[in-house]
Amino acid sequence: MELLQLKYFCDAAQTESFSATARKYSVPASNISQSVHRLEKGLGVSLFTRTANRIRLSDDGEIFLRGVKTALLSLENAKKAVQSRGEIRGEIRICILTNRRIVTKVIGEFKKQYPDVTFKIKHFKAHEADSFDVIIGDGQVYPAGFSATKLIEEKLMLAVHKDYIGQAQSLPSLRFITMQKTASQYFYTTETCKKLGFVPNIAIETDDPSYVRAYIEMGLGAAIVPVFSWEGLFSEQIYFKDIGDFSRTTFLYVNQNRYATPAIQLFHRAIVKACKNTQNG
Repeated sequence: MELLQLKYFCDAAQTESFSATARKYSVPASNISQSVHRLEKGLGVSLFTRTANRIRLSDDGEIFLRGVKTALLSLENAKKAVQSRGEIRGEIRICILTNRRIVTKVIGEFKKQYPDVTFKIKHFKAHEADSFDVIIGDGQVYPAGFSATKLIEEKLMLAVHKDYIGQAQSLPSLRFITMQKTASQYFYTTETCKKLGFVPNIAIETDDPSYVRAYIEMGLGAAIVPVFSWEGLFSEQIYFKDIGDFSRTTFLYVNQNRYATPAIQLFHRAIVKACKNTQNG
């Protein structure tokens, strides 16, 4: 049983595709398939059920995956503990789902101060949340093993072009602009509208918050936005309308199962300090 073989297996279990795993590791798909086959032969069980277009974990595969993930995490934690001893260096894996502007600024300042620290960053939800050291998110449920520290609480308001303020008197009749369904802004838009008693008419759905703002500026619709995070990003033509006592709370989620290097610990403190200073300032 080889380390790379186990990594192939874990990735294939996540993607349910030997081809996708092969692309990630830049090897032929046959290498992945043969590696998994050798692993199955050595274990004497089938780890996957195979169809023409897809693979899925078998019951034995599910059991084996849990053990392998624990073993690989232990090895990674041991590696990080040795490599980072007494040094501010190493890798920080972070998923930024909210307050991107603030977190991006902190990352920039942190990199200048600690150039030997590297970041792997995602801005949308990943299937394997437990692969991150840090998640910045807004209160939606995360896997067991994460601790949460409150960073920022901010009011939600309706952003609408001043030419269409009159239309904003009746929220159910508005056309809404949102991020895609996996994004925080989509979640709190639909949840807020639900609490107000209607389902939003989503006219535009995009994967980039800058385009949400651009379409509002064009008068193509309105959006429910966190005022603290988004204020200053619009022109003077955009009006913020109070729609009630709704807010978004952003948390720093820290993975308790991953070894917190000195760099990760410093980054935690930098994020908390920056958010506190920004909101108080």
